[in-house]
Amino acid sequence: MYNGYAQSAKLNGYPISPFKAKSLTDPSVFDFYNKLLDGKNQRQWTEFTAYNVALEETLFNNRVGVELVYDNQESDWGQTRYLSGDATAITVDIMDTLLNGIPNPNFGKPMVVASGGGAGGDWTNKKRETMRATVFGTLDFADFMDKKSMLTKILGKHTFTGLYTTQENTTQTRTWKNWYLGNNFGIVGDSAVNQAVRDVIVLDYLSDYSMVNLTSPAGLNLSNLQGKRIPAAGTAMVFDNTPTAAFDAVIAAKLNSKTGIVTDPITGVSVYHPEYDNNNIANYKGWRQMPTELVNNFALFGDKGGNYGSATHTVSKVDSQAFVWQGHMLDDVLVPMVGWRKDTELFRSAGSAPVTGATKGVGPIRTHPSGCSRPNRSPTRRQIFAPIPRRPVSRSRGASWRRARSSSTTSCPWA
Repeated sequence: MYNGYAQSAKLNGYPISPFKAKSLTDPSVFDFYNKLLDGKNQRQWTEFTAYNVALEETLFNNRVGVELVYDNQESDWGQTRYLSGDATAITVDIMDTLLNGIPNPNFGKPMVVASGGGAGGDWTNKKRETMRATVFGTLDFADFMDKKSMLTKILGKHTFTGLYTTQENTTQTRTWKNWYLGNNFGIVGDSAVNQAVRDVIVLDYLSDYSMVNLTSPAGLNLSNLQGKRIPAAGTAMVFDNTPTAAFDAVIAAKLNSKTGIVTDPITGVSVYHPEYDNNNIANYKGWRQMPTELVNNFALFGDKGGNYGSATHTVSKVDSQAFVWQGHMLDDVLVPMVGWRKDTELFRSAGSAPVTGATKGVGPIRTHPSGCSRPNRSPTRRQIFAPIPRRPVSRSRGASWRRARSSSTTSCPWA
């Protein structure tokens, strides 16, 4: 990207990093108005459901009432991708020679690079469930006493309201790579699937035409990626740094060194011995073709992945209780109110998911009877599920009153 180049080349103004990435503006090079660079190799989705039920009932001429409410919401979103971030760009293969010294047949061709970690997906699921019960009752002394009596006006009317609410939020996330190197590729060792050593870097050429002799890319009319891009297993040219038998003997005799230079202790003359040089590639087995096993996550599990690189699962639950008394006394001159509320929160997390099995992916998630989920692994429930209880996060009480005031006015003759 231009901004990275300009900063590294220390162009004018580089101390304040003013450079921005440049975008392709000529549609004759690639028709970005009508084509996605990665074609059908990306997908995003968002799904959600929501429903609620509310039941209300009042009795005794609205003196007693109850309301029951249930609300359930779930959202699910994610994406699969072939190119991501800065990789969504057209570049040119500038390597004229491959690592093993063979001329590169694709030198100068326009291409895109699907990075190992970038060619993958992520998924998030959130659920929220709420239940609420509200009960109220009104005690009006005028209902069973003389409405005009002084005692009735003093005692007045009183409303009692009780509330109980429970809300539970559950969040799950997953990330994965579309494909990665299998266990039989020697250099991956015991690495997990989300480690860079398992990345498969794919070069996709957009044209068979080399740009080496072009002065401008205008008019290339490059195509986007066609069809589903799924790399296949094959062989890879790697450098085998296993010492040769001869160099093994040198190492055993402790004659090897970083330079291969040996100085005669008598004459003081230094002589270079390539057979002793740690940096001499001739002392190693060298370049060879190594078979690669490719695990195709997409083919195995589809859009929502599998053999996850990371996974999380959390549950948060809040229980609330409240009680309010409000009175209307002294013929509504005094309006007292007393309230009480208590909130309790409990948070649970499955913690960091472990790497399990031969695939070295995240283990499956199991549901615990408590309602939280955890990765499928061997430690005890206490180790995995130790809940993080939070004591009542709030507890409040309050009281207020209102005293009504009255005044009289005398009309003026001109009013």
